[in-house]
Amino acid sequence: MTSLLILFLSGLTAADPRQRFAQETGLDLDLIGVVQTEVNGIELTVAFVFINERTFSSRISTELRAALSPYVGRNAFYVNPSVEQVVEQFGFSPFDVSVRQQGEAAFTPEASAWVEITPGFTSGWFEVNPSGPDQGSGSEGILVLDEAIDSTFPLDLIYRGVE
Repeated sequence: MTSLLILFLSGLTAADPRQRFAQETGLDLDLIGVVQTEVNGIELTVAFVFINERTFSSRISTELRAALSPYVGRNAFYVNPSVEQVVEQFGFSPFDVSVRQQGEAAFTPEASAWVEITPGFTSGWFEVNPSGPDQGSGSEGILVLDEAIDSTFPLDLIYRGVE
């Protein structure tokens, strides 16, 4: 199997954020990782989606499809940090993401591995969710790992120590 399985240690429940994200987007669970953590007293949700051919079978916009398509086959992840509030700036930094491949030590991807979809993604700029302000705000980027990982083995994506 060539798909990438993202493992997270949080228990699966009916309120599992991965399950909710999968239902909302139409993505397969094995393509999704979700990290939830508090930053300055506000809950931050960071969704990670492995970019492969199956990603495009989901309910994504034409614009996002165009942004992601060059990264198929490059061991890349769509990264979407979001909060329930409408904010222009938030304490999210993609440079706080680390990756741990099965049996390997964790590493922090280099700055050059990040691609901004939303202008200001790498500096924490957020925009109102396109679905409306009641959906909060967030940002979008791509993490390109190329040969830094082997997509046939599970891995953990970690944000500020939270898996």
